Amino acid sequence: MKTLHLSQHTPYSEDLLCSELSCMMASTYVLKPFDVRTLDFLDALSKSILADKTYNRRPEIAALGFWLRKSQLTKMFQEQEHLLNDPQYKVAPLGKVFHICPANVDTMFIYSMVVALLMGNRNVLRISKRMDAPHVLGLFEKLNLLISTQKFTLFKDYINIVSYDHNEDISTYLSSASNVRLIWGGDSTIKTFQSFGKAPRTKDIVFADRISIMILNAESVLSCEGKAWQELLRNFYNDAYTFDQMGCSSPQSIYFLGSPKGCELARKKLSFGLEEFILNEYESDISSLASLKLNRMVDDALNGNILTHTGNNLFRLLELSESGDSSSLHGCGGGYFYYRDCEEIAELKVLKVPKVQTISYFGLAEDSKRHLEDLAFGEGIDRIVKVGHALSFHYIWDGYNLFQELCRKVFIER
Repeated sequence: MKTLHLSQHTPYSEDLLCSELSCMMASTYVLKPFDVRTLDFLDALSKSILADKTYNRRPEIAALGFWLRKSQLTKMFQEQEHLLNDPQYKVAPLGKVFHICPANVDTMFIYSMVVALLMGNRNVLRISKRMDAPHVLGLFEKLNLLISTQKFTLFKDYINIVSYDHNEDISTYLSSASNVRLIWGGDSTIKTFQSFGKAPRTKDIVFADRISIMILNAESVLSCEGKAWQELLRNFYNDAYTFDQMGCSSPQSIYFLGSPKGCELARKKLSFGLEEFILNEYESDISSLASLKLNRMVDDALNGNILTHTGNNLFRLLELSESGDSSSLHGCGGGYFYYRDCEEIAELKVLKVPKVQTISYFGLAEDSKRHLEDLAFGEGIDRIVKVGHALSFHYIWDGYNLFQELCRKVFIER
């Protein structure tokens, strides 16, 4: 076998061999599903994040800190008791999990690791070398600090976070040595990794390219005022701008629900409110985004996807043409939204396709919510959430219950 070198971020090591990864060398499994030691470790990580007021100013970091609290993890455990306490079988770790983590949502590697770790699995996480933002490096630092303590030293055998250049030999080695691969990188990454060799029983859990949609009730937008209006702007911003619309669950298109005049007025109110809000919050290079959006708008116009455009460089709205397909179009990010008006939820049957992942909504009546649930029956739509929760991670993702996917059920005849 070739000498295969990689860099390790947790536990820290600038250079080591694939064969030296502690998760791969260890043979015994000490941690049980939802082990109290795992809960304590993750709760300690949560406290470290939430206590650092400078660090957790970023919304995605604060959300991660709250998600890792022991109370939240205990709630997950209670929701899985039917799985963990069935008398017909014993739940065991699936084994070694190789996570191929996305670069566009740079905190996803933690969520992926935590779900697998809670089931007692060992984890090798491959992250992009481009993930060098201060908040990501801060997560490595906090993990390494915890693992260096005597109380949590056993997690050195359960967490290896690594990076390496595109290398088929390394990827094949890790694939062959793993019991399961979580491939988060989209269609291209899935195709690449599925071409690599793996063991016959290695399981693949894949997360393909998806599109997400926001539905806003025009009347509810127009009647929203005061604190509720500021909360809506904040929630919209968090869903769409946290990762510059690059997350699979970030909205690419907006459906305004109501009369034509009401939809028009709702768009104007939303544009005006978001302009000031985004100016105070957004940190990306606005001038670079302007050029990116202009080029994309020209392409969309030439391809017949859009009719008109409104808004400004911070919040650009592109009206979809009759042939424009909101279930497949992905904008350039940074506040580039396709939109369409509709008077009834029934007009949204076009969204009932496998490409659509998340529907986030605001101001819908109960009967409209039930219509959305009916649309999800079949192959399309895996998540229906309120605006502000599009990026909130849940162990049920893309139709998988990840706790069930990441364990073995050992049948026991009584």
